Amino acid sequence: MRKLFVIIFCFSPAILLGQKKDLPVMVKDSLMHKYPAATGIKSKKQKDNFRIRFENNGIKTVSIFDASGNWAETESTLKNEDLPEKVSNSVKKKYPQGIISSANLKETSSGMFLYYIMVDTEKSIFNLELDRNGKIIGTKQIRKETVPDSQDRESGSGEE
Repeated sequence: MRKLFVIIFCFSPAILLGQKKDLPVMVKDSLMHKYPAATGIKSKKQKDNFRIRFENNGIKTVSIFDASGNWAETESTLKNEDLPEKVSNSVKKKYPQGIISSANLKETSSGMFLYYIMVDTEKSIFNLELDRNGKIIGTKQIRKETVPDSQDRESGSGEE
């Protein structure tokens, strides 16, 4: 028991420090150069990279930088009205009765722009991946739970 306590006591600071490290100066500088309006910055070291969460002009954003300050990618939350017309038209064409429940834009250092859209239909939820031209390059269907509508619940509550 005493050995376990000593091990936990000795290694706890290393574990805690590894989870909450400050950003290296080069990473901070790169972040502020790329996103000068960034606020509420929180970071987490993941392997050789830093995953940085922040708000950029009120938009929730996550960026990945390496330890030298090189930017790798950024994913930002988008409002439906901020989607490019080609992207929103493609979603409307594929799911005319669907409702876009969330939208994100992923930009990579190689110049790739990908849109991740969640579409809610009557029977299912779909996660879509689209390119900047609105071409759907990936679809994943998530089945909704069956929930009785209000009429079924009301009619069932009065029966004995």
